[in-house]
Amino acid sequence: MRKATNILLTGLLGISIFAGVCNYKSKKTITWQKTRITGLETKIKKDFISNLRKDSAFSKLLDDTTIFYSDSLMKISNLYNKNILENKKLNKKVSELSNKLKRNNFIKGLDKKYNFLAHDYDSLKNEKDKLFAFYQKEISKNQELTNLALEKGISSENYRNSSSKNKFNVKNQNFFRSWKSIPPKLFSIGKESISFKDNDSEDMEAFARYESGRLIPLKKLDDSDKCSSFYLPYIDFSKGTIIVYAIDKDKNQSKEYPIYFYGGNVSKNKIK
Repeated sequence: MRKATNILLTGLLGISIFAGVCNYKSKKTITWQKTRITGLETKIKKDFISNLRKDSAFSKLLDDTTIFYSDSLMKISNLYNKNILENKKLNKKVSELSNKLKRNNFIKGLDKKYNFLAHDYDSLKNEKDKLFAFYQKEISKNQELTNLALEKGISSENYRNSSSKNKFNVKNQNFFRSWKSIPPKLFSIGKESISFKDNDSEDMEAFARYESGRLIPLKKLDDSDKCSSFYLPYIDFSKGTIIVYAIDKDKNQSKEYPIYFYGGNVSKNKIK
């Protein structure tokens, strides 16, 4: 019985010691967990405050950056609008200069045509003056012959017939000849067209003859008072020659004019 009591007491003591140990470990664990939780709470608060500061700094940086880029975009927009206005002004100026250049070229073309016509007028005037002087001279000669015939008692008509070698034949003079007999003349040559002038350019026709002998009519471009323009034919060679001429409505044919082609250039003079 005594032995059983001792065993029971020993067991209770062991249980008590084990329970004490377990209770000690549990308290230690709880204290450590409390400490850890407190540390985590402190860290969370610090991180929260730090994040707030970082967010504030980032927010400020973002605001500053937004303001900077907003100002830059505004400046770029102003410069772009200013550039557009400058381009409009420049385009307007270019258009004005282009129109002036076209007018100047048109005036130069008119001056060139006027110079041609003035040259022809001067030539006709000189011819007329020479003819008129020659006519006056022949009138004087005929008067002298008439006076001599009267002195010798011969009729002036017979005397003039006997001197036919000195007779003035008006029909053979250029100034008095029919205008219908004047043939067209080559007036100008361009890259795409040619022009012929005539005293009456209405119903004028023009032709081109290739070196191969092929003859084709030229399509009329337009008519003016004394000039007709025609499109040049299609040229399928880089270097060569074609012959052009015109016929007016009175069937007067111009001279045949050679036109030379070389590398896209067109000239009435032979290209070397």
